[in-house]
Amino acid sequence: MGCMVAAELASEGHDVAVALSPDRPAPQAQNLSPFVLNQDAPDLEAAIRALLRDVGPFDTVILAQSAPQAVCAVGELGSTVWAQALRRNSTLAFLLAREAVGVLQQATTPRMIFLMPEQVRGMPEAGKAAYLASTAPLVGLVRTFALELAGNGMTVNAVACEFPDAEARDRETVTKNPPNSRDIARAISFLIAPASSFINGQTLDVNGGRSMQ
Repeated sequence: MGCMVAAELASEGHDVAVALSPDRPAPQAQNLSPFVLNQDAPDLEAAIRALLRDVGPFDTVILAQSAPQAVCAVGELGSTVWAQALRRNSTLAFLLAREAVGVLQQATTPRMIFLMPEQVRGMPEAGKAAYLASTAPLVGLVRTFALELAGNGMTVNAVACEFPDAEARDRETVTKNPPNSRDIARAISFLIAPASSFINGQTLDVNGGRSMQ
């Protein structure tokens, strides 16, 4: 979903730098520059700092990493899988957000957006304990970053959505519309626009009304 949203934003005219794991092919779009971030690097903080130096100045950071686990009952969930999920879904998001603050503070209208799966909005699924537990902290990160950084003119919000896209298309929604990465990109475009400058610390559900069910 993150790659699809990046391509959509680039097609709308935004200059987008997207950080990808080494095995992930780069989305193809004008105005889009791919960079590699090894999320399994021994020194993850150093890898993130190097990435941000390579990217250069930016006014918005969108944290869209997500590493779904294989379906596994809680009683069979191993500590290695648990630790890996926390590293890729919580620790990576926190470190990227923290290191990006210094760059964003130099921007005129700084924005930070977290993209998270809809499961964290009260819709858990059996067999996905590590995935849910490792992405749920993002809600707290959004609110804390929003509170602490508001004095610098920065807004921090989140979009909760269906993903990955391929698995979500069979899900029934109130609107009967299948999920589409363009819907997520439009929500993000609104949150990074000047018109949203008074919205802070919020999570916007973009899931066709599933969170009402």
